Amino acid sequence: MKRCSVIIQGEGKGHFSQAMALSGILTSHGHEISRMYLGRSLFRRLPGYFRTVPDVRVVRFLSPNFIHTPDRKGIRILLSVFVNLLLGPVYLFEAVRIGIHMRQDKSSHVINFYDPVGSLAARWFRKRAVRIVISHHFYLSHPDFIHPHGMESSYFWLQFMNRIMMQSANRVLALSFRKGKKAGKTEVVPPMIDERIRRGTYTPGDRDLCYFLNPGFVEEIIGYYRNHPERKADIFTDGEVFGEIPENVKIHEPSRENFIACMYHCKRIITTGGFDTVAEGFYLGIPLFLIPSENHYEQYCNVLDAAKTGMAFHMDELGDLEDVEFTPRDNGKFREWVEGNEEQTLL
Repeated sequence: MKRCSVIIQGEGKGHFSQAMALSGILTSHGHEISRMYLGRSLFRRLPGYFRTVPDVRVVRFLSPNFIHTPDRKGIRILLSVFVNLLLGPVYLFEAVRIGIHMRQDKSSHVINFYDPVGSLAARWFRKRAVRIVISHHFYLSHPDFIHPHGMESSYFWLQFMNRIMMQSANRVLALSFRKGKKAGKTEVVPPMIDERIRRGTYTPGDRDLCYFLNPGFVEEIIGYYRNHPERKADIFTDGEVFGEIPENVKIHEPSRENFIACMYHCKRIITTGGFDTVAEGFYLGIPLFLIPSENHYEQYCNVLDAAKTGMAFHMDELGDLEDVEFTPRDNGKFREWVEGNEEQTLL
């Protein structure tokens, strides 16, 4: 039995959901999760389902995050870098604080879902532990991934962060929508799908399921359904929604249970380029329509890679929903890969 600390970068639901799925796999194989460390931002409200985790003590800490563009549809790269550099002393203090907790945990393994503050803490305070970093970001540093032209500044910062995270780890697990060969200490592994989703069955319904981390898209998608009263939608967002909500739209606060329930019976998923929702949609065989957040290089790469599988459609703008007819490729091989590689992610 191994004793594990789990560190989670808390932006969006992706890292958290992947961490919870892996924690379930580890505990089912007799390992122990001693503590979870959840990074939070000064600029985003932590969704309610992030705040408590049953049976595991959660330590929260401040961690770098992005700043929204004024239209709340994307991120401001240079301003985010500048503000986070100013907050550097705070993050160093947080690294020491949670590092002391980790030393008290005496975990044999530290599993980090792409949090830089947690990476520093593990490197300084748990040198003898096996340090594992997990994220789809690492696939963007894999030789199999072909980078799109443009956004060179964003490309530089992502690779810079990846190098820091990878150098601090003994093992690097690159989550991917597609299989890939091992490159150095980087192993390409499938997404870790929540057991509740793996137990469920998808039956197409008549309501679209929309999830947008950046609230600027929510106002636009509500306008789309206002102009198409014959279509229905469930929209999940943690942002404040202004204006009148049409009768064919339901707004939901982030809730893991409600989101999964809606997935089982939705018509299609319309979302940005976050890794986790896309992977879950692939597993269930739901048609996915993806639009990356503005200036968000990682999401843009995710959307391009998802579209290459034939199971998702890449939109340049939400207006593309007007004309497109899309039937996803069969997801059988993807499901086999997910279900057949559980052992690869174990310690």
